[in-house]
Amino acid sequence: MSTEMTSLAVLSEPSPGAAPQSSGSKFYGQIVRYKGERPVVYTTGLSRTALALGVDELYGGDVWRGTLIEIFAMMVFMVVHCAIISKSVTQYPPPGSDTNLYIGIGHFFLLGFFIICFAAPSGGHINPLITWATVTTGHTPVMRGLLYTTAQAIGGILGALIFDRFTHRGAHEGLQKAACSIGEMPAGDAFVAEIFFSIALLVVAYGIAFDARQGQIFGPILAPLFISAMLGLLIWCSGGLAKGYTGAGMNPIMCWAPNIVVGGAAMDHQWVYWLGPLVASLMHAAVYLTLPPHHKHLYDESSKSE
Repeated sequence: MSTEMTSLAVLSEPSPGAAPQSSGSKFYGQIVRYKGERPVVYTTGLSRTALALGVDELYGGDVWRGTLIEIFAMMVFMVVHCAIISKSVTQYPPPGSDTNLYIGIGHFFLLGFFIICFAAPSGGHINPLITWATVTTGHTPVMRGLLYTTAQAIGGILGALIFDRFTHRGAHEGLQKAACSIGEMPAGDAFVAEIFFSIALLVVAYGIAFDARQGQIFGPILAPLFISAMLGLLIWCSGGLAKGYTGAGMNPIMCWAPNIVVGGAAMDHQWVYWLGPLVASLMHAAVYLTLPPHHKHLYDESSKSE
């Protein structure tokens, strides 16, 4: 398997005698991109705005396949995510143990393996933060981003319900442990924390997976593991910053799905876990688009000459 991080999206040749067609949108939002071809759907009659939004992708099978994979990936991810937290809280409860350390280690393996498994078929997002970030930087078409976010929400709810089904021993006992809470931290402070911990994750994801030169160095195996290592670090260091504060979510679905199934007070301050990553995506995109990697054009030129 090649470790070259080149685009999977290439223009397919129109059939002989076909009418001139507009250039279709491309999907560059894979966490790991292998050298190879991914056809782009051409659709006549679409406006430039529709093409810019990625509407043409709706006429092909690739985006729908990726959407279904995101549902499945998020569903399974959610079950294991909840199990890691429930196990850690039960076996290594605070304050006697550093619970978030065990949660961070578990998610280092979980996210790394899942990115490796799902990067090729769907992009391996499994997180609205990654989807929104790649949309705002132009790596993912808007329509695909909307489909992926919806898919992640569906998969998250399904995963939370499944975990709750086999751990439900009264009052959502198992799932309650996986619910996010800001505890005694003021909502405004939790919002700021969510923004900057999310940006920290994006910095590593883009610095390794979306940097052409770095991608060649780390390849399709080390890049996911470095990203997951950063997530584990952020889970560990953000937890316990205030009494009852479970740490930064950095993935709106991870906090929304368990909390919505548990219901009640668990749904308080959900805006923190949604608006924080969204603002982080916009802030990161502003920097990325204003100051793109200085060598990107050189890499693009060398790729075309291959």
